[in-house]
Amino acid sequence: MNPSERLAKAVARRTRRAQRIQDNAELGGRVAKRVKKVPKAKLRKRLVKALDKAFSLAVRAKCSKCTFCGGPVEHCFHYVTRSKYSVRWDFRNATGSCAGCNFRYEFDPHFAISYFISFHGLPAYEQLIRDGNQISKHSNDDLQGILDGIKGAA
Repeated sequence: MNPSERLAKAVARRTRRAQRIQDNAELGGRVAKRVKKVPKAKLRKRLVKALDKAFSLAVRAKCSKCTFCGGPVEHCFHYVTRSKYSVRWDFRNATGSCAGCNFRYEFDPHFAISYFISFHGLPAYEQLIRDGNQISKHSNDDLQGILDGIKGAA
C-alpha cells in the first residue's frame, strides 16, 4: 500500500468518525445502540437445535422405558434417519430408547424396523418411508410453528 492510499484511508476514517460524533450530538449525547440481527443461517441452526431438544424431551416423556430392552429411557430413537427433515420431528418416527439400544440400532436398524412393523404394521412402515422420501424444505417460520406445536403438546 503506497503512502497516498494510506492517507486516503486515514481521511475516510476521520470523516466517518466525525460523522458519528455529529450524529451522536444530534441525539442529545446518547449513543444509539445498534440492534444486531441474527443471520438467517444462525437462526435456522438455533431453531433446528431447539426443535431437536424439545422433540427429544417430548418423546422421552411419553415413554416410561426403553422400547427395545425395557431399560431406562435416555435417548430419542428415530426409525428413519434424522437427515430426512420431512419426518425428523414426526412422532410416528421416534421412540424412547436407552443409550445402548440407540447406539446398537443406529448402525444395525433391522431389529428396530422389524419391531416397528410388528407393533404398527407394514403399511404404517411403508407410509413412514414414503413420507420420509418426500422432499421438504422448512422455512424458519415453519420450524418455529413446529416448535410451538411440540412445546404446546408437551
